[in-house]
Amino acid sequence: MSNEIHLSPEYKQVVALAAKHDIHMTVAGGYPRDLHFGRTPKDLDIIVCGNTEYIDWLGFRLDLDECGLLVNAFDESEAPSASGDPRVREVMKIQGNIDIVLWNAPFMDITNVLGNFDFNINQFIMLGDTSPMYLPSNSADFGTLTVLDGAIIPAERYEKNIKLANELNWDTKECQKILNTLTATPIPALNKVL
Repeated sequence: MSNEIHLSPEYKQVVALAAKHDIHMTVAGGYPRDLHFGRTPKDLDIIVCGNTEYIDWLGFRLDLDECGLLVNAFDESEAPSASGDPRVREVMKIQGNIDIVLWNAPFMDITNVLGNFDFNINQFIMLGDTSPMYLPSNSADFGTLTVLDGAIIPAERYEKNIKLANELNWDTKECQKILNTLTATPIPALNKVL
């Protein structure tokens, strides 16, 4: 397993620039989860949340661009569709397969943000160089795949997370039942008008 993304020069530059602008970040989701399970992470998601009104986000973004790290940025009008969540204010794609996600939720901390992740298998974080930590939003046992109550999730997303959970030997029975219901729903036939 490799820590290549976490230790990459791009990641170190992002951390340094964030500190310069007093931006507090948390690595969350698949990267710490994959490290926890001894897998090689594909990408790195950095979450910025809390009272984002007072963050020098524009200065941070300009510095990232000046350093050649910024690949693309999705602002308030584009971020919800890029991230799939209307509470996301901006998403920046950074060199080294890094995403920085700015949550538009002034009263949320990282535990609230994690609690809004669709599947508990993604509720892992890393603070700085610490070991990955699992912070589930519900009382589900570690090793049992659960979905956020009330979440509307496409069948493909269920399939992806069930596949991952099976690879990690997690119990997927409840989510499999939901997926079976989603994929078994008949599509009404169109009536031909002659």
